[in-house]
Amino acid sequence: MPTRPRFPPRSARPPPSRDEDTGATLVVPSELKWTENPGRPGAWEAVVEGDPKTGPSHLFLKYAKNFEGGSHHHSSDHGGYVLSGTVLITVDGKETPLPAGSFFWIKGGKVHSVRCEEECIQAIEVCGKWDAIPDPAMKSPSAK
Repeated sequence: MPTRPRFPPRSARPPPSRDEDTGATLVVPSELKWTENPGRPGAWEAVVEGDPKTGPSHLFLKYAKNFEGGSHHHSSDHGGYVLSGTVLITVDGKETPLPAGSFFWIKGGKVHSVRCEEECIQAIEVCGKWDAIPDPAMKSPSAK
């Protein structure tokens, strides 16, 4: 059974994206500030700690009904939990449905795709910069 990756120590992470560092970051759903990803129509994110453009962070991802993310990879290791809906993740050609309550972890550079038949929300931890790099070897969903 694979071991859980070791995350950078708190001292190596960027400060929380809150007004004051009290040693705890507590966020309720009504406080989430969703922003649409212009490069991925139907995808929104809400950052709760760190700066995903530059380093480790925690964020929520929300995908619209019938979202298809296409094959891609990220520079950094990342993973998290499905909070609502069922996320369909394809890795190594095998699609796995992850219903609410499921956990996943994907190493940086590992090509995968994500889709949702209904709206899906995930809580994500990213160990470095957050990016999505399309896989040129695969057709995008719009090229079908």
